Amino acid sequence: MTELDKKSLENAKKLFSSKQIDNIEVGTVKGLQQIHKYLFDNLYEFKIFF
Repeated sequence: MTELDKKSLENAKKLFSSKQIDNIEVGTVKGLQQIHKYLFDNLYEFKIFF
């Protein structure tokens, strides 16, 4: 497992344990963007294209 994998897994655990996942729209592109941002922010450059 790479360092990036470890950090994104840590972010995923925080997303669930903090209950912030409950504030994300389910089944929408916006919701997927929110999850992606939470997991990978500061690990990769993140841009939302509209």
